[in-house]
Amino acid sequence: MNPQDRLRFADALLLFATSTKARFDFYNLAGPQNARLRAEIMTTLFGTRVTQHKSGVNAMASAFCAVAAIPGDCLAALETNFGLFAEGFLGTFEFADPAKTELARTLAQLSRERRERWEKGIQ
Repeated sequence: MNPQDRLRFADALLLFATSTKARFDFYNLAGPQNARLRAEIMTTLFGTRVTQHKSGVNAMASAFCAVAAIPGDCLAALETNFGLFAEGFLGTFEFADPAKTELARTLAQLSRERRERWEKGIQ
């Protein structure tokens, strides 16, 4: 990823993380009430206007996972792999604005803690 694409990806990922409270669950943004938000996230990701019609949940999941080269053969696998990737990316990315960097690190930590609690509950 070139630096400009990386920055757009980071901004889109931060918007996505903020919107889903660091759950990285694409279906948290399902439904017509979230169409405008999905379009805004996709527009940020690509740097060109994406209409609400072209920014469904599956399109958004495919776009994020394609840009980040996330493996997975179903949405559940993509979300798991994407969540792990997003935690690491947001936890280390340096935004120009220190407040954005701090927010990204806080969201990454929140996601990590939630995932660890969930894994402990399963075992």
